[in-house]
Amino acid sequence: MTLSPNNNILEDQDYSNEENNINDQQIEIVDSEEENDNNIEEEHIYDSETDEYNNGENEDEDEEYNNNREGNENIECEDFGLQLLQIKDKHNISEAAFNEILKVFEIPGITLYKLRKFLGNFMSLKPTLVDCCINSCVAFTGELINKNICPECKEPRYKVDEESQISRKKAAYWSLIDSFQTQYKDKTRAEILRYRYNYTSTYEYTLGNQIGDVFDGLQYKTLATSGFFSDCRDIALMASIDGYQIFRQKRDDCWVILFINANLPPNIRVKRENLMVSALIPGPKAPKNFNSFLQPLIDELKQLQEGIQCIDGLTENTFTLHAHILSISGDIPALSKVMYTTGHNSYKACRFCSIRGIYCQGNRHVYFPLKPPMNMSGCQYNSENLPLRTHEDYIRDVTVVKNASGSSRKRKIQDRGVNGRSILFELNSIRFPVSFPVDIMHGLFENVAPAMLRHWSGIFFKDDQDFDSNYIIPNKDWTEIGKTMEKNRKNMPFDFGRPPINIQQHSAGFKAEDWMNWVVLYSLPLLQSYLPERHLNGWAKFVHATKLCLKHIISMEELTEIRREYIQNNSAQLPAALISYHYLLHIADSIYNTGPAWCNPRNADNHVSG
Repeated sequence: MTLSPNNNILEDQDYSNEENNINDQQIEIVDSEEENDNNIEEEHIYDSETDEYNNGENEDEDEEYNNNREGNENIECEDFGLQLLQIKDKHNISEAAFNEILKVFEIPGITLYKLRKFLGNFMSLKPTLVDCCINSCVAFTGELINKNICPECKEPRYKVDEESQISRKKAAYWSLIDSFQTQYKDKTRAEILRYRYNYTSTYEYTLGNQIGDVFDGLQYKTLATSGFFSDCRDIALMASIDGYQIFRQKRDDCWVILFINANLPPNIRVKRENLMVSALIPGPKAPKNFNSFLQPLIDELKQLQEGIQCIDGLTENTFTLHAHILSISGDIPALSKVMYTTGHNSYKACRFCSIRGIYCQGNRHVYFPLKPPMNMSGCQYNSENLPLRTHEDYIRDVTVVKNASGSSRKRKIQDRGVNGRSILFELNSIRFPVSFPVDIMHGLFENVAPAMLRHWSGIFFKDDQDFDSNYIIPNKDWTEIGKTMEKNRKNMPFDFGRPPINIQQHSAGFKAEDWMNWVVLYSLPLLQSYLPERHLNGWAKFVHATKLCLKHIISMEELTEIRREYIQNNSAQLPAALISYHYLLHIADSIYNTGPAWCNPRNADNHVSG
């Protein structure tokens, strides 16, 4: 949490940095002894108004005056200290460094501990802690709340013995309800939170000829037509679920569930101080029963679904606030867990359509070509008319799998692509699979772009596989390309973001922004002297479609341009038909349903992970 300098209200904030400051979220507020500094020792006190010494005759009045003055000074010190605390949080300043800053400013009686306690007087900073398995298999919630043994790994829930009731590990949750109630109390914030209503009330919005925000998406419009978001103050949420390696040793993972308030204007929506970290699931392993970890969040979201009482600071009236999730984002493994689908190396890996993958014995992997190789059997698919899955399809598939058992159940899971019922079905606003859009930023730049680099470097296919090698760029040419990028580091404007990095030497350390700059800015001019014209033209089309995806406002004509086929359908290219390539065919629909790429909560994840 942090105190906004503009309107002095509490805003949701995470306390994480790239190593281990994520533990700052787990702040505990405890009582401490108060210091008494108001003793007056001098017997003769000078009266500034009469320019005389009063010989102690008005000691009581003077003591009251001094106490009030010191109280005002303390308030000023605390306010200044909270502003410094906001800077600490914004720039991931360590606790040791922050305490040194306090010493330099010589702020009397102010410490990091006291600032956190003072902030806790406005809103509880303590998370709700929930018992979970020592191996992170399950959280002891819902139907597992009274279990003392993990049903997955059989590890005991408590330390030493059950009577001690001391959990071996806990997951942490922060209240969305507390946050919304606090924000709406503030007049300025309450007005800002009307952005959704103001945006959807414009004439341009009624035309429906562009996608500029999540509210232009079919998902929001369908919900609004069905009676959701009927009050101008109702909140639209977007969620992100992902695993992070919080230590540099990269041995332990944790899972973070992040919410973005879409009622905030775009220019402040994904600023760090407005991100809401609502759950922290500890490692060392990925959860096996994600429903159990989602249970506390679902319980609170169902309250928000039904409505909670809030005070509107703008009108000073009490009203019933509703909040609903529009979309949930994550990488393929994360969404497979929360949706209870079978994952990227299964025959039904696509969450959007019913395409059935083809197993390659040589690579021991499932691929997704639109047309099967000549020596393999399989269905042929039309990229413009894929067999799309619906919410009702998912419900039927879940029911079939639930009613099956033994070897029959395994076959049903393989055929249907689901392995259980997600607790997310309990939320009325969630629609499978529409509510789980393609992660455009990370899908394009952390999956497709590195794969294309392996293609051009000649290391994508195995040595014994026959493929068209005329697009392979020799190592000496990659050396020249890398040197060119290195030479131009100092010449790039700051508006371009991160300066170019030698792709030959450092591609393994590229982040999403580096890959984005490579694709959008550098790849075409640097590759034009090395790639054959046919391959260069094909890549140019991909770059053009990518630039359209990244636009803040996308017209319907541009959305049509994005729809294109990326995969060549011949036997030699089978291992190139990865699921990440197949998802390119669903990008246009994802934008149409849930808004442009900039709206995706995954683009805000770097604010959390450092």
